[in-house]
Amino acid sequence: MTHHFAPRFRGAYSDMHCGVHPAFTLDRLDAAQHVAVYKAAGVDNVAAVWGKCHQGYSYYPTDVGIRHPRLKGDYLGDMARLMHKEDIQVYGYFSLGFDGAAVLLHPEYGVRDKSGELLRAGTGDWEGKLLPRWYWACFIGLHRDYALAQIKEMVEWYDLDGIFIDIPEPHHWQGLCYCKFCREKVRAIYNVDLMTEELDWPQTVDWWWNRTEKQMMIDVRDAIKSVKPELPMCTNVDSFAVDKEYMDTQDYLFRDASYFDIGFDQGLQLRASGIKYRQA
Repeated sequence: MTHHFAPRFRGAYSDMHCGVHPAFTLDRLDAAQHVAVYKAAGVDNVAAVWGKCHQGYSYYPTDVGIRHPRLKGDYLGDMARLMHKEDIQVYGYFSLGFDGAAVLLHPEYGVRDKSGELLRAGTGDWEGKLLPRWYWACFIGLHRDYALAQIKEMVEWYDLDGIFIDIPEPHHWQGLCYCKFCREKVRAIYNVDLMTEELDWPQTVDWWWNRTEKQMMIDVRDAIKSVKPELPMCTNVDSFAVDKEYMDTQDYLFRDASYFDIGFDQGLQLRASGIKYRQA
């Protein structure tokens, strides 16, 4: 492990979420090639090396999660080993609030609307319409222990310089979840039936913020520190939108700027799948 917070001035953020579409064969997912690109670019730290993506797939031979069905080898392990040889810091990436594969396999893991339907994040197409994409995971129900166990597994197995938690706010984006776990817990705490009654504003803030998102970050921090107390963690959250108790779970601050890195990321995805492409 390299020295945490040593001066690092040229970073990269790699944001890739491969589903099982036939285009994504991952036949050319080559850790050595990726590290060579980073080295040639003078990169000395990578803020997000794929551990588990929005699609719910892991990029290493996990015992807890769901390995990407087309993955060959141990991408996360190879990246950590090769990057450290080049003195490049490695921050393992874990998508927390999106977990498509797990939610489809275990529907009880998902965020639900009042009608009982699983909720998915919308993404814009070329006409500006919202199309369903990744499945949201609930922080109250059974997915909580599943995610924490996989985070601990990554920390135990790999020599990482930190953990980067993405999508830490499913309830922030989607509002209340009406899964049976949320309904039962709300009834126990506030004596409110979400199907027929509404939480008042102080209750909503307490439930949605203190008991879901902030508590989840406290649990994530505790899970990481229980294995490696010195290992830093960060979440992809707007620091101005959270309170001090939330920020105290963070060891460093980082916010992705996806509109800057999308071209490079798309290039890596296409190269990994052996697809020929032409740069503009």
